[in-house]
Amino acid sequence: MKPDRRTCLLLCAGLFAAILGVKAFLIHRYGSDLPFWDQWAREGEMTIAPAREGTLRWTDLLAPHSEHRIVPTLALNLALEQWSGQWDARVECLVNAGLHTALMVLLTAYVFRVYSPRAALGVAWIQLALSAAALDWENTLSGFQSCFYFLIGFSLVALWGLLGPRGAGSPRWWVGLLAGGCAALSLGSGLLCFGAAAGVVAVRGWVRPGQRWRSAVTVLACVAALLACWLTRGIAPWDDAVKAKSLGDFGAYLMHCLAWPAPGWAAVAACAWLPWLILAARWGWSALSSTRFLMRQGQANLRQELLLAAGLWVLLQIAAVSHYRGAGGGYPAVRYADIFFVGVLVNFLAWYEWWSALSPTRWASARVPALLLWLSLLTVGAVTASVPAWRGTFPSMAGRSRVYEQNVTLYLQTGDVAQIEPPHQVPFPLVDWFKRMLDRPSLRAVLPVSVRPGVAESLASAWARRAAAGGEVLAAAGLLMVLGASALTCRRSE
Repeated sequence: MKPDRRTCLLLCAGLFAAILGVKAFLIHRYGSDLPFWDQWAREGEMTIAPAREGTLRWTDLLAPHSEHRIVPTLALNLALEQWSGQWDARVECLVNAGLHTALMVLLTAYVFRVYSPRAALGVAWIQLALSAAALDWENTLSGFQSCFYFLIGFSLVALWGLLGPRGAGSPRWWVGLLAGGCAALSLGSGLLCFGAAAGVVAVRGWVRPGQRWRSAVTVLACVAALLACWLTRGIAPWDDAVKAKSLGDFGAYLMHCLAWPAPGWAAVAACAWLPWLILAARWGWSALSSTRFLMRQGQANLRQELLLAAGLWVLLQIAAVSHYRGAGGGYPAVRYADIFFVGVLVNFLAWYEWWSALSPTRWASARVPALLLWLSLLTVGAVTASVPAWRGTFPSMAGRSRVYEQNVTLYLQTGDVAQIEPPHQVPFPLVDWFKRMLDRPSLRAVLPVSVRPGVAESLASAWARRAAAGGEVLAAAGLLMVLGASALTCRRSE
């Protein structure tokens, strides 16, 4: 192997182990094997129970869940239940953690190959820092949240494919189109990848005469796919109460999202997204003034187009959530953190593009202070947001899960509905509905061992419990590997 390839493998392996270890630690200390909230109705009653009773149809997976279709999530969790024989949320959480970690490692490998080892090193350490802060803890501790990972993965593949230089004449383009359809089936906002791709490709076709027909085909395909997904979207009138009621609500929520990981510091939003805005302005100015800048850069320009499309996709996601969840102009829910995470990586790579484009002497004195200021804002914001979670939110969640397990266990043993009625806490808001699900034999037969003490633990559940318990060791080993890859990269750069 070439030295760079060995370094890349060491970096990716260490990053995978470190991030997965952190997530496993969270799942072990603060998670539970008991399903939570929406899982009971959409996953348990409407998917797992019919599958065990032999009445599930494949079209049932396509049924909307509020405004969303979450086909990959339902298919994955159903497969895990069928394979293990138990409906164990801890198994789901660990598999989801592996899925998300693999996605981040693939992004790092892409940066290593297309940008440079030093850029990949920066991306890796940012990912490690934000993973340690656990700002996306809601997705880590819920087995039902893999929809965000599928959304991000399929959307990025769609952008990569649809922005291919050969257009519809290459398999890459068709892979991108298929991935875009999968993104639309992963979450309601999945269709926005077509909008981001169409916007960048339209500018490309405008400034490159030789690319106009290819670009026109891509734009038309994206518009058609976007329209088809929009017309077949799920409708949820009961969610109207959480939509933004005014432009002020929308703007306040938008600023809080842009300022992540410090949503309370709305003034930071402009600085957090300044790198991508600079890149977009330079790219747009070049498109307006002359085509020669865009024509002569080749692979570097394609790299910039993908970066611009990824940033535009994140901004479209933020705009969508600001409209559909922006009532009162409050702060974004924790579950959207993984989308914002992509925005942080996009802006870091935009810094790298800006850094590389400057001459050795021009603005040389401003490069390091600007980058350090940007990283400092991210660090302070992440620490400010994560400390209350580690001190209060996580312990309270662990205690709440134990209460849930105790109350459900007592009901299953005694049949006394008072055990799941207020003031008793249970992991589903509607008591009558929850009782009906617990009384359903096909669903009761697969409940996890935390609420059925006398039942033997499945092999998958036992594996998940032991693997989660080893999260600290895995994280430490991964950190050492990343440090080794960092030392090799720095020594080779010198």
